[in-house]
Amino acid sequence: MRRRRFALIIVAVVVLGLVAAGSAWLGRRSALTQIAASDSRDVSAADAVDQPIAPPAAKSERVRASAPRAPLPPQDTPLRLIQADLTARARAGDAGAACRLAAELHRCEQAQTSLRRFEDYLENNERYLGAITDPAKREQIRQQTGNNSVQAGERLLRNAESCDGIAQVSLAERVGYWRQAALAGNRGALLQYASGNAFQWRSVMDVLPQLQVYRQEAETLALRAAANGDLRAVLALAAAYTPNEESRSRNMLAQSVQPDPARALALYRYAEAAMAASNQALPSSVRERLFDTPRKALDGLLQPGDSTRADTLAAQWQREWTAPAQPDRARGGFIGPQGQVAYIAPRDCGD
Repeated sequence: MRRRRFALIIVAVVVLGLVAAGSAWLGRRSALTQIAASDSRDVSAADAVDQPIAPPAAKSERVRASAPRAPLPPQDTPLRLIQADLTARARAGDAGAACRLAAELHRCEQAQTSLRRFEDYLENNERYLGAITDPAKREQIRQQTGNNSVQAGERLLRNAESCDGIAQVSLAERVGYWRQAALAGNRGALLQYASGNAFQWRSVMDVLPQLQVYRQEAETLALRAAANGDLRAVLALAAAYTPNEESRSRNMLAQSVQPDPARALALYRYAEAAMAASNQALPSSVRERLFDTPRKALDGLLQPGDSTRADTLAAQWQREWTAPAQPDRARGGFIGPQGQVAYIAPRDCGD
């Protein structure tokens, strides 16, 4: 109740103008942090995360999560209320819980980062508007940007508030949760881990041991995701196999496989055939980006016999793999020009 009343007061103040919004917003965030500490459930690191998770090392461990599991907590539940339960379930071999925990931790990290950037934006705008001497112009700019800023800020703050009071988990532990769920066959975690999204460039030195393990198994897991019918994994692998000496930002998967133009071409042919067979029409601009442009890049890289080998591989995968479906674009369905895959959301770990 205190939070709701506090929020209504601040919203009333914020709509008076962007300058007022900036100072009120920053004060609100500080106050909410104190409120969260006093009236939210206290989840200590000892309760939720007292030891790094031991990642499965043998193939026999990949089936530990095959038994029926209790449903995961409802979506949008504050992480502080479910972190201890998800941690315990993950340690017991629940792949869905391990995936959900890792995804929630990533979401919270992104929510906090986005809120900090928004607060910086407000501060910069306060300085900018304060430097405008023409009152009419200042009011015009305030009206143009104020409402949108308030709406965006309210959304960002709600996302960040849902992460207040959580126990801290190291990046290495988070990677361990992604890997555990991927090895157990969780579809969302399999894509996240195999694509390299479990790692971040800005903290790569903190997880070097985990990266060494990833490099040895990334290709196998990406192929498993592709075989399970994930079109994003098919296209990410195709981009990874395509030689690209000009790129300065090769993703983790591309750095973990040997370039192979024939396999890249086979994957593109396989994906195109699957889309055609299922009558899943793609917009021309999407088709050009996902298939036409990458295949043109392969033309000058193919060696004699590569086209025949690509046909053989594509035919084999058509017999053995689950036909991929066109993913939902609203849920990060399509990949970037160099095989980048969108981060999965907690809902993608299963319900």
